Amino acid sequence: MNFVYILIYLSLITHTLRVSVVDNLIRIFSSFHNSCLQLAPENVKSVESLHALVCGKNFNDPTQANLLIASGLIHLFVVSGSHLKILEKIIFYALKNRFFSLTNFLQPLLYSLLFFYCAVCNFNPPIFRSFISLMILAVIQKLNLKWKSENLILISGLICLTLSPAWINSLSFQMSWIAGLSLVVISYFFAKSSLIWKNSLFYLQYLATFNFIGIPQPASIGVATLFTSFLEYVLFPLALAVYLFPFLGSLFDFFIFTLNAILSKLELTVIFRTPDNEKLILINWVFIISLHMFLNYSFKPRVQPCLN
Repeated sequence: MNFVYILIYLSLITHTLRVSVVDNLIRIFSSFHNSCLQLAPENVKSVESLHALVCGKNFNDPTQANLLIASGLIHLFVVSGSHLKILEKIIFYALKNRFFSLTNFLQPLLYSLLFFYCAVCNFNPPIFRSFISLMILAVIQKLNLKWKSENLILISGLICLTLSPAWINSLSFQMSWIAGLSLVVISYFFAKSSLIWKNSLFYLQYLATFNFIGIPQPASIGVATLFTSFLEYVLFPLALAVYLFPFLGSLFDFFIFTLNAILSKLELTVIFRTPDNEKLILINWVFIISLHMFLNYSFKPRVQPCLN
């Protein structure tokens, strides 16, 4: 607990001094993100989707963005923490077969490649928070420590705020934090529930955000449930492969055009609102703190959680 107090104190100091390690990292490694955008194969027609999935670039086309927002898939399209964890698995299994006799070398190489990917994505808040979480998880496993998932999320979040104080006003950083806590709540109390119920609970965590930004149709929960696995385990790895094997671009385009056609046929809509950012940021922080207090002090979990 003393470590938490130290991190809070450091976060306050860096916020006061306006010192941002992440801003310096972005300046140093900006060429990585630009290269990702420039190296996209020319034969790919749905290049915006490719840039979003691989490079973490926001959509310029409002029609495409609104389609994904209304369907609840936008957080899976623009690079997020879940993408980094999938990439970790891909890299681990790719390296494990080649470096199975170099166990001590494997982990540093793995996390160096993940850091490189954070640089490619311009150190956006969700993916960098996920990277910090994975690094902490590796350390505590090495030291044979046992941390609750919510404590890991808390420590990684505070470290991120220490490295980038401006993220205290970042909605994407908050939503990433809430997503992590939502998965913990689900693993504690609803581990045996149906997938549609779990997704419903996941989206309920964002009620405050939806109330300020825009409320999607309830049907978007079903759409997200249907397409989440496809986007994470098929489309994202395929998007990565397109950079290595450009001939796969036509297959990627086919999937994107088909997905867009399906979403357009569903005619999902979202009622957009002009957000009061200051109030929304404050409400989200109150919600995050309340969730941590709930998980730590209110109830004992019925099942042992998985570290997120």
